[in-house]
Amino acid sequence: MKGHFGGRKTSRRELLTKGAGAAAGIAGAALLRSPVLAPRGLAVPRLRPAKAAAAGTLRKFPGATVNAVFISGEHDDTLLRDQISDVKQTLGINLTVTDLGADAMHDKITQGLRSGHSPYEVSTIVGFWLAETVGPGYFEPLEKYLKDPELTPADFDFEDFVPKHLDYISYWNLAEHRNGRPGQLFLLPGPHSDAHMVTYRKDLFDKYGVSAPPKTWDEYVQVAKKLHHPGDGVYGTAFVGKLDPSIALSEWANRLVSMGGRMFTGSLKDKTVVPHLDSPESVAAVENLVELADYAPPGVTGYALTEVADAMAAGKVGITMLWVTVSGRAWAPKLSKVADKVEAAVPPGNGVTIRGGWGMGIPKDVKNKEAAWAVIRYYSTKEADKARVMNYGTAAVRRSTFKDADVVKRYPYYPTFGKLLETATPYPSLPFPESWEMVLEPAKYWNLAVTKQLKPKEACGKAQDAVRLVLKKGGWNKSA
Repeated sequence: MKGHFGGRKTSRRELLTKGAGAAAGIAGAALLRSPVLAPRGLAVPRLRPAKAAAAGTLRKFPGATVNAVFISGEHDDTLLRDQISDVKQTLGINLTVTDLGADAMHDKITQGLRSGHSPYEVSTIVGFWLAETVGPGYFEPLEKYLKDPELTPADFDFEDFVPKHLDYISYWNLAEHRNGRPGQLFLLPGPHSDAHMVTYRKDLFDKYGVSAPPKTWDEYVQVAKKLHHPGDGVYGTAFVGKLDPSIALSEWANRLVSMGGRMFTGSLKDKTVVPHLDSPESVAAVENLVELADYAPPGVTGYALTEVADAMAAGKVGITMLWVTVSGRAWAPKLSKVADKVEAAVPPGNGVTIRGGWGMGIPKDVKNKEAAWAVIRYYSTKEADKARVMNYGTAAVRRSTFKDADVVKRYPYYPTFGKLLETATPYPSLPFPESWEMVLEPAKYWNLAVTKQLKPKEACGKAQDAVRLVLKKGGWNKSA
C-alpha cells in the first residue's frame, strides 16, 4: 500500500473557532483548541509500502463508503483529506472527511450513538468524552481487526504507540467504568496526543537577568514581571482569559494539579464523590491568573489559545504555557518571528501537566466496520504520524516519532515534550459521563475572576456549587 503522506500539500483555509457552550450553556465559548497554521514548503519523506500491502495480502473494499470526522482547527483532518484519492486507489474506499467545532462534533457523535444511527464510521473522541461515548459500550472493540493479517500488516508495530497515551485514550474497562489497562482496546491513538509545555524567550531571559525557567507559579509571576516592557512592545506573558473551555482545561487545571490540588475525592463506585473547587490550591490557581493579567497584553481576557500562540510567535510576549500542539508554531520559521529565540521547559510545580489528545474508533452501529478500520490503520502508521508532525507541528502518538532525527531537528522541544507525556494526567472529570459539563461550568467563573467581576475565592465558591450540582444530578454523591 502506498499511502503517500509526504506528497502533495494544499493550502488549507484558516478555520473559524466554534462555540462549545451548547453542552453546558456557555454562550460563545470557543473551540477546545485553536487553529494551527501549516508551515509552508516542508519536505516530508514519502511513505514506504507496508510489507503485507506490497505483497497484495491486505483486503480492499471496492465501493465502500467511510465518513470520518475530526475536530476543526488542529489539522487532524488535513493530511487525510489530502489523501482521499490515494485511499480510493489503494483501499477502494470512497472517503469523506469532515471537520467540526467541539460542540457540534460532540452533539452529532453522541446523538448518533444513542439513536443507533451514527453518521461517522470513523469517529474521533477526546479524553473527556470517553465515559459518555465509549463507557456505555457504543464502540467496537478493535483487537480482532488489529490481529487480522488481512486487515493489519505485520509491520504496523502497535507497540510503537506511546504507552501512557494508549492508557489514556485507547483502553476502557467497561466493568470498572474507567480508562486504562486492564481494559479493551476501543480507539487507536490519534491523530494527536498532547500535554502542556512552557515556551519562553531565551533572549529576553538573558537581557533582563532571568537565570532559569520558573519552578513555582509564584516565580512564574515574577518572571513575567521582569519580562514585561510594554514600551518596547513586549509583554511578560499571555494566557487564555476568555470564556473558553481552555481557561479551565489549560490554565486552571494545570495550576491545580501542579500545586498538588485535587478536583475530587471519593468513589464513583460508591457514589461518594466530593468536589474541591474551593480548596486552597484552587483559589491559588485562580489568584495566579488574576496576578498575571497585570503583565499581559491589553485584552488578554478575550484571548483563547489562538491569540496566546500568535502573541508568542509574533514576539510580543516573554513566556507562555500552552498545549504542545498549539505551541509548535513558535518554533516554525515560516510562522514565527522568534523561532531561533525560544526554548521549552516543564511547567512550574510538581512537573505534572494536563494530558490531552484524541483517539479514532468505530461505532458499533455502522455497517462498513472493516473498511473503517482500514482507514484508521492507514492514518495511524509511523509515516503518517511523522508527516502530521513535520507538516503541522502537531503532537506525536508514536515513540518512533519522538526519536526521529528529522522531527527533533525541526522541533527541538520534542525531548521535553516526550518527558511531559510520560507524567501528564487527564483532566480530573474524565471518568464521568458529565465530564464535558464539568469543564465548561467552572470556565464561567474563572473568566469572571480574571475580568475582576468576582474575587478568586468567590469564583471558586460558585464553581464548587456548580460542579456539586452536576454531581448531584448525575447521582455521584448520594448525600449531596
